Amino acid sequence: MRAGWDSLIRRGPALLFVVGIALTLFVGSASALRTKDRMPPFTLKLFDGRELQSQDLQGQVVVLQFMASW
Repeated sequence: MRAGWDSLIRRGPALLFVVGIALTLFVGSASALRTKDRMPPFTLKLFDGRELQSQDLQGQVVVLQFMASW
């Protein structure tokens, strides 16, 4: 029984590292936008009631951060 735990403790971090790298590569390659891809048009409602359209941001560098506090 002890030998099994020792093996798991020694190999566990390496296994987690390999799985983490594999998931990062898989998810990153599947969902990343290429540089020349166009963003789909969208409209956001601002806190003051106005609307912001993606066309208004054309030619600018934009970082969108979506948060949820569930």
